[in-house]
Amino acid sequence: SRFGRIDAAVSNAGVYPNTAVVDMDEDEWDFVLDTNLKGSFLICRAVARQMLRQGQGGKLVLISSGAGESARLGASHYSASKAGIVMLAKTLALELAENRINVNVVSPGLIDVGLRPAVNQTYKEALIRSIPWGRPGMPEDIGNAVFFLCSDEAEYLTGSVMRVDGGSSAGRYFLPRSD
Repeated sequence: SRFGRIDAAVSNAGVYPNTAVVDMDEDEWDFVLDTNLKGSFLICRAVARQMLRQGQGGKLVLISSGAGESARLGASHYSASKAGIVMLAKTLALELAENRINVNVVSPGLIDVGLRPAVNQTYKEALIRSIPWGRPGMPEDIGNAVFFLCSDEAEYLTGSVMRVDGGSSAGRYFLPRSD
């Protein structure tokens, strides 16, 4: 009520501990799923209820990850939570479409926000070499995708996953280019 109406909302929270399933305790599993998936559910439910009360449509954008579509070592909980976000968004898109509320997902690849200190330089270089575009994404790349999905130009786009990953999801890219 303090700010008036909600036109658009973005759900972008996530934690990513790196633990193999056999070494993971239930508390860690719950922490990741509660933060990543349940957090998105709670935001979407609250925002969708308000948008429905307003009766003028709106935009919801959820941030997932390439890990929601392709497994990562030591990230079963993270991958499961991000895959769940995709299905949450698709279901919401179906439920809210008749009310002109668009629900979409941005699925980032490697984004240069400072890799964890535990990531060594050799591994970081290998990750970057695996990106067809030749560099990690920047936060602005994600922001531009979100901005588009919240714009009037994305009116007919709902239930979609926009991969912002420099081509990484297009296929495997490990060999050097031949000139």
